[in-house]
Amino acid sequence: MGWKRAEETLIECTVEDALAQMLEQIGITARDGVVTRAVEIYFAPAENSWHAYPDAVATLQTLRARDYRVGAISNADDVGIVHRACARLEFAPYLDPIRSSAEEPRWRKPDPKIFQWAAKLWNLPPREIAYVGDAPRYDIVGAHRAGMRAILIDRGDNAAWQKIPDDKVNDPEWQADAVVEELTEVPTTVSSW
Repeated sequence: MGWKRAEETLIECTVEDALAQMLEQIGITARDGVVTRAVEIYFAPAENSWHAYPDAVATLQTLRARDYRVGAISNADDVGIVHRACARLEFAPYLDPIRSSAEEPRWRKPDPKIFQWAAKLWNLPPREIAYVGDAPRYDIVGAHRAGMRAILIDRGDNAAWQKIPDDKVNDPEWQADAVVEELTEVPTTVSSW
């Protein structure tokens, strides 16, 4: 329902909105805060299982020590989930901004507007920004559409979201400007540009 619409429109549909709409359709009006709390409870098991790759925090520290600005943009159907993840995994001190597609105006990657928003916030032209991601469909395409460079992190697990569709294999928009296997390769990659 909501996810399919979000994929088609590139406007996020939050779990909170979807739950509130379902309750309304069956004639239930939830008290203030109940839907929000239900969503937090729903996501808690997943959040408790999150882990950071061992090279993540060290890479963020290295980038910040070299005076690179570092932020996070994530497609997520809950307003707080990305912020909670960044705090729990100890990324938050190194990231500004932290942005979820569930936050207004709810742009989803690969919509270039969410990437351009970050460029405007940083007062940088998009061509001076490199976006690192693991999903070509969202990260590489979106960054390129916004005029940014794109780095694909490919740890070799061949996850479904990392696959490039056969009809896009030769499309430059889908091709990363660099591919790294470990995050520790990112500082060297961006400094070479």
